[in-house]
Amino acid sequence: MQIHVQVGDVLAAAADALISTANPWLNLSGGVNGATLAATGPATQEELHGYLRSQGISAVPAGTVVQSSSGNLPFDCMRLRSTLSTIRPLKRTFLPSQQQLRWTFTTHGDCRFEVPLPQFEP
Repeated sequence: MQIHVQVGDVLAAAADALISTANPWLNLSGGVNGATLAATGPATQEELHGYLRSQGISAVPAGTVVQSSSGNLPFDCMRLRSTLSTIRPLKRTFLPSQQQLRWTFTTHGDCRFEVPLPQFEP
């Protein structure tokens, strides 16, 4: 396997597909998706909402992959994977000895992991 790392605007790099996470309502509202909306205008957003209407649903289940056109971007298509609800907070723990706050999360299959937050400054 060969891996190529490139720094730059992901929306300007020609590729077969842009793969991005999405919310269940397929709203292009922030991050890469927000930049996609700004670059392509409303057509891609309308296509995604049209998919929801055609399926008779208001949101897709977590883990669903939806393909759309890429508007004027240099990709053959875009693939958005719904991720909301696949990871949920389980508990928050403050570790006084380390002055650190940790979140414990659980995913599908009850796989747990911890995320330390930046140093706590009282």
